Amino acid sequence: MQDWFLDTGLWILIPVASAVVGFVILSLAARRVLPDLANRAAVFPWLDILFEQSYWPTRWILVALGVASLAGITLGILAVMDVDIDVVTGPLEEFGLDAARWAGSSGIRIIVTCSVALLIVRIENRMLAPVLRSALSRGKDGVDLEESSKRANALSRVGNYAVTSVVIVVVGVMMLAEFGLNLGPVLAGVGIAGIALAFGAQHLVRDLITGIFIFVEDQYRVGDVASVGGKTGMVEDISLRRTVLRDLDGIVHMIPNGEISTASNFSKTFSRVNLDVRVGYKEDLDHVIRVLNRVGIRLSRDAYFGDHIIDPPQVLRVDSFDDSGIGIKMMGVTKPIRQWDVAGELRRRIKREFDREGIEIPFPHRTIYWGEPTAAKADQTRSIGRQTYQVPQSNGAPLDTIEDPWTQGPSEIDELPISARGRGEDGPDNLMAHLDEVRQLLAQAPFAMFTGIDGTLANLAPEPRFASVSPAVRQALGSIADVATVAILSSRSLSSARSVVGLNRIIYQANHGIESWERGSSAVVPGAQAIPRRIHRLARTAKSSLSGVRGVTVEDKDYSLAIHYRLAANPTAARDSILKFLTTTPEFRGFSVHEGKMVVELRPSISLDKGTALKSVMEDHGIQSALVLGDDLSDVEGFQMLDQLRRDSGINGINAVVMGAGTPQALIDAADFKLADPEAVEIFLEWLAAEIQQMQSV
Repeated sequence: MQDWFLDTGLWILIPVASAVVGFVILSLAARRVLPDLANRAAVFPWLDILFEQSYWPTRWILVALGVASLAGITLGILAVMDVDIDVVTGPLEEFGLDAARWAGSSGIRIIVTCSVALLIVRIENRMLAPVLRSALSRGKDGVDLEESSKRANALSRVGNYAVTSVVIVVVGVMMLAEFGLNLGPVLAGVGIAGIALAFGAQHLVRDLITGIFIFVEDQYRVGDVASVGGKTGMVEDISLRRTVLRDLDGIVHMIPNGEISTASNFSKTFSRVNLDVRVGYKEDLDHVIRVLNRVGIRLSRDAYFGDHIIDPPQVLRVDSFDDSGIGIKMMGVTKPIRQWDVAGELRRRIKREFDREGIEIPFPHRTIYWGEPTAAKADQTRSIGRQTYQVPQSNGAPLDTIEDPWTQGPSEIDELPISARGRGEDGPDNLMAHLDEVRQLLAQAPFAMFTGIDGTLANLAPEPRFASVSPAVRQALGSIADVATVAILSSRSLSSARSVVGLNRIIYQANHGIESWERGSSAVVPGAQAIPRRIHRLARTAKSSLSGVRGVTVEDKDYSLAIHYRLAANPTAARDSILKFLTTTPEFRGFSVHEGKMVVELRPSISLDKGTALKSVMEDHGIQSALVLGDDLSDVEGFQMLDQLRRDSGINGINAVVMGAGTPQALIDAADFKLADPEAVEIFLEWLAAEIQQMQSV
């Protein structure tokens, strides 16, 4: 047995051990080298072209290594056992020689052709849109950057499609030639098939020709609101063959371009507010017109809506004498697609101003005429009326003294033991019951207010893109920012946070402080410039790997990645799948995982959070008193930082938690006071804006 092991068994173990060790080493190298190369693509863009998605080459390379190792072990064992393997190695040797000769000639040409084609497509996809955007705006005064960008994106979509199609056809023909196929009959057959298709695809040709004119004439673009083929909605996609619209009900309409006879664009170059206002006949029209013009002028100076208004809404004329009132027409010019937002806010402010001025907004009244009854019938009617409609009594009391069971009077506030920071036995007190402490903060200038967005200024939406801040909140924030410092501490990206809030004179600390914006300039912390490329790649990986988990939304925030599962039917299972994916995928090395309300967030390993962002703003502006509003677990960092500044620097401040479903207990414990929900935040901000304005006027 020992002799057999030394003569044969040892030589079997050597190839087996060598193959296993080699497979392990190569597999580890494949798992680590490819992701590292993909990460370096953030610095070297040409590597990003070769390793766009590093996970799928790793899998196939591991499969190939496993098959090769297994085949090598099998042949090695058979050779040691004196089995004739020439029947396998002979054909393999001949095949290898032939394959080597073919690879040295045609194979190299195919690899070079495919690499060049891939490089051309990648470069074209990345450079066509910026080149078109620059060409469309060059030398044209007054061209809106957003408009030129939308047209460039629309044209680049068609250009990308055309270039990719041509490259695929050319590369396919060249590869067939390298494999030795005779292309003459193939091309002849394609020509005959093309003639046959031309007769049967007349509608398709008509669609394509109409699509070309839509792009060339710039009739509408992705993001416009248009009426096409009898359907009205936002243009979501345009191709040479069809246009895709989505209406306000969320219905998607796909319209072949050949069926479009008339296209109406509601948002090209500019849009117009066309508002009809009716007032009572008893009103002084000159006074009404002055009030309406004043509302339009003030709206055009608003911090948010002013950026969307080109010409302020003003009274055009007295338009009509109607049955119940006088019609007055107002007109104004806005940026594309903003007319509905501006008109809605204009109506809200007109109603509020009319109430303040005592101007009547008429509405139809209906008077019922019963005729003139005879004397006998009149007596009978009065008698019936007295019997039927007696005034109800309750214990001899008249009706007007009976307590209405549907009316609830003001409730008494229980006297709870309140600590120095307003905390009772059941947790933080309502901030609205401690407004005197807020007044003390305002008296200690400079004052700053820090707040989040989702769950604080706006209700939590099923998806982040659906979140919106109400006009009243936006107006209150603008009024506060006129006097004090207002800073947004958000986990959103900078572009998303600015888009949702829409105010330019406040400070934005986005992505937990990685991005910032103030006074018209944006900044990114040093060392974070290479993060977006990695995040974009990780977002593609997450979308691909989690596509089977229903209700999961991947949000690419440039400098961080958020995976939401609010729409999942089984949130617990969805959360487990997300965490398992994040902890087992090697591409996520160098990032930290954080959890919030129905969201798992992936952040770069940078020592920044909402607390450091708050401290930076307070130091830069010399803030002496602060109010912090928060609703999520990440806001604990901001609360803790304010507590630290109160202890160490004597800063006066208040932490207020905005309650909601799933509010973390750690945040509640760190808070001084509470607000019930985002609606309560709106009421508080309106009070705070009025209080600040009143203190300034004194």
